[in-house]
Amino acid sequence: MSWDVATQSYVGEEYVDTSNMLGDIRTRFDAVWKTAETGDIVSTETVRGKVGYQIEVASKATYEDREFKVEEVVPIGTHFLFDVSLSSLKQGPITSGEFKLTATIRDSSGSTIYTKTIDADEEGVELNFSYTLADETLPAGYVVVSFEVEGEGSVHTSHTIVYALDTKMIAVSSFDNASSFKLGETVKIEMQPANLRDGEVHYHKGEGRTFFMDVTSVATNEIVKSVRGKFNAESHKYDFAYEITPTFESVGDKTISFRYGTSSKHFIALANYDVEEAKMLNVSELSIVVDSDLHVVDVEDAPQNGQLEYGNEISFSFKVKDVVSGSEVWASEQSNVYLALRHTKNGEVWTSTKQPATEEESVTDGKSFRITWTVNANAVKGDAVIELIAQGVDESAEIALLDDEGKQWGVAVTIGGECLFLIAFQVVYLHHTTALLLLSSLLLVKISHLKELC
Repeated sequence: MSWDVATQSYVGEEYVDTSNMLGDIRTRFDAVWKTAETGDIVSTETVRGKVGYQIEVASKATYEDREFKVEEVVPIGTHFLFDVSLSSLKQGPITSGEFKLTATIRDSSGSTIYTKTIDADEEGVELNFSYTLADETLPAGYVVVSFEVEGEGSVHTSHTIVYALDTKMIAVSSFDNASSFKLGETVKIEMQPANLRDGEVHYHKGEGRTFFMDVTSVATNEIVKSVRGKFNAESHKYDFAYEITPTFESVGDKTISFRYGTSSKHFIALANYDVEEAKMLNVSELSIVVDSDLHVVDVEDAPQNGQLEYGNEISFSFKVKDVVSGSEVWASEQSNVYLALRHTKNGEVWTSTKQPATEEESVTDGKSFRITWTVNANAVKGDAVIELIAQGVDESAEIALLDDEGKQWGVAVTIGGECLFLIAFQVVYLHHTTALLLLSSLLLVKISHLKELC
């Protein structure tokens, strides 16, 4: 093999006749570097492949008076006809021989719904297959049709085509929508997937399919938990269990939805369906109500009402307890507790500073939250209230944390003192006097703006 400067690789134009080969082949490349110090250095690379026939499949998919091309969307009831042609450069068309041709159709879960093998060792055998999608319970997504030629003890030729499948998947669940729960409890739901066609419900009865239940916060529209269903062979339903953990994202109302996972890792949403009423349910009609009443307790070194100067530091610890369940509530990857500095102007309440809490643990008091905050330039001068709130990924959805009287926990303060800023800038020597004056003007505007914040 010679070195190709343009491609920066070794190139060999030695052709190997594979017309008498079928099945697995292996090509090995040996590279030898000759060095004076260590002698020959040998590197070996192996490439594996297959030698097979050329295969072409003429596919015809029809439903009533319609015909569908490969990859188009077909409905249940579609009839397929596949004509397979095999050939090789040496033999030309191959219609028989010592091989077997197998056609297999799988649904989007990977389950086999049809398979047939033709033994081609006799003359005159026709290499074609026909099948009708008659099963009303096939999952949505697609059907995969694969063809394999087996000879010499292994599969050496294969071909695959795909059709999208048009089905409406629904979720029929046994769940009392009026039920309310507490933090720490577990919600158990049974769901039977089905297809809805022409007003008729066709329940899925086989296993081997993957379904998830998504629990979504009404306040944030964020999924707080996804639970994979377990197939129940007796009921042909999928069981889901959602543990309402004592964390802040569990607080508040949640909606329940289901989705199906295909073998190619794509997801298809199922519509919630009421069989008795024969109607689709909107998102809010399948929900979980989580009762809670969160209070700030065991506060140590709480900030006091009064004056806070710029540069002062406050540091205090506390816990959050849910009065309804009796559980202590903690942060998670999705939520935390924050100090919020609130201001009121012309009847409007706004926030100038937020400081997240950290969790700490001691031998005597166990786990608790701690807020450490230094009054800085972000804090607007004047009257304000330090409040404690909980918050998830959506900053607009806050959870109130209450005091012993059931009111928002807060401490009234007045922010005051001198606000000091360190302004770093680099003055570049400029010959033009106007440019220097412009730089000075910009600096004065910046300082004036910062003084207004204080």
